[in-house]
Amino acid sequence: KTGVGLLLDLGGEQQVSEVKVDVRGGETGVQVYLLDAEPTTIEGLEPVGAGAGDGILTITLGAPAGGSHLVVWLTRIPGGGEAFRGEVAEVEVFG
Repeated sequence: KTGVGLLLDLGGEQQVSEVKVDVRGGETGVQVYLLDAEPTTIEGLEPVGAGAGDGILTITLGAPAGGSHLVVWLTRIPGGGEAFRGEVAEVEVFG
């Protein structure tokens, strides 16, 4: 599996310059995708930003981009014992 993610509907076309993702439980890798329509897959798409760590990850886009849907894709999640578990406490999107 290449990852797991969250889809956020931004309620129409929005300009995005920064995304803050609050992850919990250990080192987590995140990629962010900004799209004009609800995706059915991320295959073939290019992320607009990425980050890794534990706690609040600030992902600043190189240049503001527009889109109506934001995907927060977890590419690496913390492992503990026999299970892996990624936790996203909050996502903030800034224009």
